[in-house]
Parts: sequence; C-alpha cells; structure tokens
Amino acid sequence: MEKVVIKVEGLTKQYGKDVVVDHVDFQIEKGKIYGLVGPNGAGKSTVMKMLGGLTFPTDGEIYFYGEASQQALNSGRARMSFMIEEPKLNLDWNGRDNLKREQILRGVTDDAYVDELLKLVDLDQVSSRKKVKSYSLGMKQRLGIVMALLSKPDVLVLDEPVNGLDPRGVYEIRMLLQYINKEFGTTIILSSHILSELEYLCTDLIFLLQGKVIKTVAMTDMEESLENFYLNHVDCREEKKMEVLSTFAEI
Repeated sequence: MEKVVIKVEGLTKQYGKDVVVDHVDFQIEKGKIYGLVGPNGAGKSTVMKMLGGLTFPTDGEIYFYGEASQQALNSGRARMSFMIEEPKLNLDWNGRDNLKREQILRGVTDDAYVDELLKLVDLDQVSSRKKVKSYSLGMKQRLGIVMALLSKPDVLVLDEPVNGLDPRGVYEIRMLLQYINKEFGTTIILSSHILSELEYLCTDLIFLLQGKVIKTVAMTDMEESLENFYLNHVDCREEKKMEVLSTFAEI
C-alpha cells in the first residue's frame, strides 16, 4: 500500500513577473487530512489547481503514487476528486439531476450508492424536489462534495469548503469530512484561512506565505493554539501580526 500519495518538488507558478507559487515542496500521506494554511493570496488555490491539472507548473515536479510522467498524472487524477473554488451546479435543476449529469460524465451507474451519499449529507429528502437555486450555501457545498465522492476517490481535494458558511454549516462540513476520512479511508487536502476550523479537522498542516511553504507540522506536535503557532512560528514579525489577525477575522 502506498504511503505517500502526492509529492511535489520545487513546484512553481509564475504569471509574467509575478511568482505566485515559489519552489514549493511537500508530500501527502495516505489516510490523513491536510490543511493548506495561509492568508488570501498565499498560493493555496494555485497549488490545488496545479494538482488538478487546471493550470500547469512553470517549474517543478508533481508525483502521484511515486510517478511523475504525464500518463501517471492522468491516471493519478482519475483516483482523485477535486472541488476547487465552488461546485459547478446548474441552479435551475434539482440536486438529483445535477448528480445524474455527473454520474454520466464519470460513468457511475450505482444509484444506490448515490442514495447513500445523499442520506449521508442530509439531502435525501430535498434532492429531487427543490431546485438548487433555492439551496443554502451549505447545501450547495454538501451537494458538491457528493459530486466529488461519486467516483469513490482515494484523495479528495477541496478549496475553501467552509468559506462563507454560517457556524452550523461549518460544523456540518467538518463532521462530514471527518466521517469520509474515517469510514472511507479517504485522504483529504483542503485549503482555508479559518484557523479555528483547521485546528479541529486536520491531522497535518502546510503553511504557505507569499507563495512559499514556510513550515509543515503535525497537529500532534502542536503545543499551543493554531493561532498562536501561526503568529509565533510562521510569520512572527511584529508588524505583521495585526495584518494576519485581520486576515483571519473569521476566527
């Protein structure tokens, strides 16, 4: 069984003169929940887009399951699911119709499994009778996660899955992701700038600042709150502290 499912070395993305991801190194081990941590503009979404093949690196290598060839990347991505920025939903369709389209695209024929997923995210009673335009933001996020789980991925990559949710919605997504990780053995990578939520959810953290990986740490090695750890060990310059606290205002 593979222990390291994703490894990146020197991963770089440059747009003109702007380097948005700067020679990033990290690895993702099977069965864990990783948080990409950093303020807006740190490079989190760009890293995820490169993992998903939505944009190509300027430099560096991405390894899926130990291989870096284009064929290996394609086959690796087939074992993963990505929800980057927001789920792609037809607002004039109901939830079930959106899932049916995704089933066709992914070749998923097991309707009973879809029913199980809808029940898991508490959408089974509304998926066939309410148009998605009437869903709350949290319901849309949960439907998007169901879409990402249709192919039973080994790795689930989520960009800001709790962004904009109320406290109840944040809690529901957290419980859902912990269940998926524990019961399905799914490795999860998510980005967020909400430190308090990552503290509850993640097993490991990768800190990014200005496109660079500043530090990686396991939650079991943390001896202080995540907020204090960030301020004291990641970006500890005094003049930055108020800026960081303002960025993480959701805490």
